[in-house]
Amino acid sequence: MALESGCMAACRGCFHRDISVEESMQKKTDWLKKTLGSWSGYLSDISCIPQSEQIGYREKICMPAFWDGTSWQFGLRSKKALVPIPDCPMHSTRIKTTYRILQKYLPGPDLFPLAFYVQSGAQLVLVIKASSVEGVRWPEPFFRELLAAGNEGIWLHLHACEGNNVFAKASWQFLFGKQLSMDSLKLIYGPTTYQQTILPLYKQSIVETLDFFSIEPGDGVIDLYSGIGGSLVAWTRAGAYGIGVEISSEAVECARMNLNGTLVLRGKCHERTPQLDEWLGYREINRRLLYTRPPREGMESGLIDWISLTYKPARIAYLSCNGETLKRDLDRFTEHGYHLTNIHPFDFFPRTHHVECLAFLEH
Repeated sequence: MALESGCMAACRGCFHRDISVEESMQKKTDWLKKTLGSWSGYLSDISCIPQSEQIGYREKICMPAFWDGTSWQFGLRSKKALVPIPDCPMHSTRIKTTYRILQKYLPGPDLFPLAFYVQSGAQLVLVIKASSVEGVRWPEPFFRELLAAGNEGIWLHLHACEGNNVFAKASWQFLFGKQLSMDSLKLIYGPTTYQQTILPLYKQSIVETLDFFSIEPGDGVIDLYSGIGGSLVAWTRAGAYGIGVEISSEAVECARMNLNGTLVLRGKCHERTPQLDEWLGYREINRRLLYTRPPREGMESGLIDWISLTYKPARIAYLSCNGETLKRDLDRFTEHGYHLTNIHPFDFFPRTHHVECLAFLEH
């Protein structure tokens, strides 16, 4: 297949850009079957969006910066070199326009040692490898043009020790606009929070989980790694009692605004089981359910033990971004008496090798 206009041959961010959607789905299916092993028989077909809708879908990016002697370039690292991708066809118009504005106005590395350009929807963050940027003056057109491009909040993150970790806890400076934004699902989010980028597939995954849960008034759902609360909104609107656990303080702040009173605990999930026990103690629940969306590392073994032996949900929905840890955790849950009913893969990152899976288990 010919490369899309603006696609750089040296960039390998989209490993499946040279093949059709059908070929990509087959490669991802083959990988899942190999990775999931004995669980591969529970796989259903991958849900994806048409190839014509895969252009311009990315609204969340983190690109390293490189000064070429004249202006800043942003892209992907390949063999320690940076491949600029100013016109990446996968990026939204907002990102491509913002790229040009940053090139036009940002000062050079002596005054402004830029490390990363980060975009999360309408929130823009510039990560600086320094503890201060005294002396930088922002021309009025800079902010006006960024706002016109669709940016609502503009931030500096001063991270002198920037390395493998893009963000640190401190040294955030809000420059201009609004500190929070609202997405098309009417969910409030901030500059470091995570949202699924392909809404039709995300909505499908929520609807399928609601069908699987068959929520009735009085049911309770514990939502682990709950983010800004999008899934919790769905469970509580269906009539369930809900509680979430999330480690990101910004995500917890947004979730509390999105949820109108539903409790979200901040911290690591396995460290919040005592508070979850308390919640269960004062809440009369008809049927216990669990939704979890862990990071690539999967779920801690102690947390799975608590879920299986103490919480004992009747049904579990597990959205995984890593087939290897999903297999490991499915093995653990089935050792505790849970039965896998289905694994539905979703192509949340078209043209890449990534694939996420929604697994359903019941006791």
